[in-house]
Amino acid sequence: MVTLDRPTATPRAVKHALEALNRPAALGANPLAQLPVLTPGNPAELRGLLVDVIVELADSRSPREAESGRLLFDYYIRRVGSHELIAERLHLSRPTYFRRLQHGYTLVALLLNGLSDFALWFRL
Repeated sequence: MVTLDRPTATPRAVKHALEALNRPAALGANPLAQLPVLTPGNPAELRGLLVDVIVELADSRSPREAESGRLLFDYYIRRVGSHELIAERLHLSRPTYFRRLQHGYTLVALLLNGLSDFALWFRL
């Protein structure tokens, strides 16, 4: 059995990367920048991947996943306002909004790990 020591995406790392989305130096220092699906030392590539994953999530057939993607997109990418404003725009209660937010971080981490696994598989 072959085991590969590789960085993995976590919901916490996703949250920190999204908070640094418009700060290339901070984004490049995030553990997600070391994922095997990315070129090392390229924060712009990580930014693009995060945006693509969130857009795909927002287009999900699952309403819960789509809501998570939309609120991540509005808050971190479009930067349309506060959490409260986005919750109101999406007609979500405050608790539901924050559950969807946490769910979104988790889903993005899972998708990034899946892409990394795929990239590693092709390198073997």
